[in-house]
Amino acid sequence: MANPKTTSHSLRKPQYRYSGIDKLPDASLETNIRQVDISKFPPDSELPQIAWLGHSSFIIVWRNQTLLLDPVFARTIGVVPRRLPVSKAIHEVNPQAILVSHAHMDHLNNPSLSLFPDTPIYLPNKTERFLSPANLRRAHSVQLRKPFNLGSLTIMPVEALHGGWRYPWQQGYMALGYVISDGKHRVYYAGDSAYGPHFSEIGNESPIDIALLPIGAYSPRWFLKDKHLNPPEAVQAANDLRARNVIPYHFGTYRLALDPLGEALPWFEQEAAQSSIKWDLPIGIS
Repeated sequence: MANPKTTSHSLRKPQYRYSGIDKLPDASLETNIRQVDISKFPPDSELPQIAWLGHSSFIIVWRNQTLLLDPVFARTIGVVPRRLPVSKAIHEVNPQAILVSHAHMDHLNNPSLSLFPDTPIYLPNKTERFLSPANLRRAHSVQLRKPFNLGSLTIMPVEALHGGWRYPWQQGYMALGYVISDGKHRVYYAGDSAYGPHFSEIGNESPIDIALLPIGAYSPRWFLKDKHLNPPEAVQAANDLRARNVIPYHFGTYRLALDPLGEALPWFEQEAAQSSIKWDLPIGIS
């Protein structure tokens, strides 16, 4: 799956149809979007070095650990094409661990996992049944609220309000988020989640330094409110988490719902400004 073809898409050309707002103010996204060269991340950094790789995929380099979160670089999810290019540098990454939040196709993609054949894969208990045979051999199932260590980092699987099954007729599969800590700082990755009390519970344990929160694929609301955050809910979740900084994701890459690809980010920007939430979007490049 080397160098998948992609269609260019600008994060800076918003459309507004499903936000419930007639017209959002002019976006100032250039001040918050920045490109970062993941090949230059210092491996022994005392602070987490984070880059968004499109949709829900992240790389975190911290304390001599390189982690990939929900790596999905497929040209399509089902019949839905990818709209943001994949960083060429991803083929040079040598992660120590991959964290998968749940089994949905836009979060668990076997060809993408196969790009890193020697890397352990951590994923919710029972979800390993959705891995290919080659990927299954390096799978480690994790349980809610049962932490495990990766070097000097502690990974705590936490609650997420979202189905963890692959297909609607399946039951008994969990979706998780992850809190990653070195004992001084905490990074929270929500995976996929609807809004709920778990954000306050996590924040009350200790403030989150950097919260990675999904903001897109929220329309129609009657169907998706129990599955995905919309931008105002993401801002409320950030407040509940007592997050010092937010990195938004789950938008602009695969159009998985009715909301346009360019709507979520400027809407989130407006809501964050009204709530004094600090955020940025470090996009990983080659």
